[in-house]
Amino acid sequence: HGFVEETGRWQVELDGEIKAVKSDNLLQSVEPGSLIFLENRCLAHITVGRTALLDQMDEEVRETLNSDLYALGERFDVRVELNIVEGWPQFSVLVRGVPEQLPPSLQDLRAIFGHYDIAFNVEGIRKTTEEEEAEAESVEVEGMEVKSMGRREGRRVITDRYGRSR
Repeated sequence: HGFVEETGRWQVELDGEIKAVKSDNLLQSVEPGSLIFLENRCLAHITVGRTALLDQMDEEVRETLNSDLYALGERFDVRVELNIVEGWPQFSVLVRGVPEQLPPSLQDLRAIFGHYDIAFNVEGIRKTTEEEEAEAESVEVEGMEVKSMGRREGRRVITDRYGRSR
């Protein structure tokens, strides 16, 4: 995926499909929470919300958000940056790293913005344990209330780009 000189379009993965999109239409084609993978899934572009939400933030709160985004990058060994296009009403976040690290970092990214009352839902990433538990079905068995929950994946060992455990 990336820019194709011959056609003058971006090859992007959008909602699980590879699509050719003109540069002018790239930002217009996405809703908040939309996730576009570029550069062989090493770059994720997530539309977050209206730029006005950032502009209205107190300077101190905005600095805390920036610190939280930097810490997210450190935690998952990815690079996280706000993508604010002058004159465009929406902003997005770019997350760059190895493909295996992007989905777990996107889950935390959503939680960070939720803390700042900028809520969005990213399609196609795994739900948090809290969300799974909230969706769990309660069943009464022999007088006891039991939560019926889906199968859980085993704990994944997270490694840095050199294969060292973290």
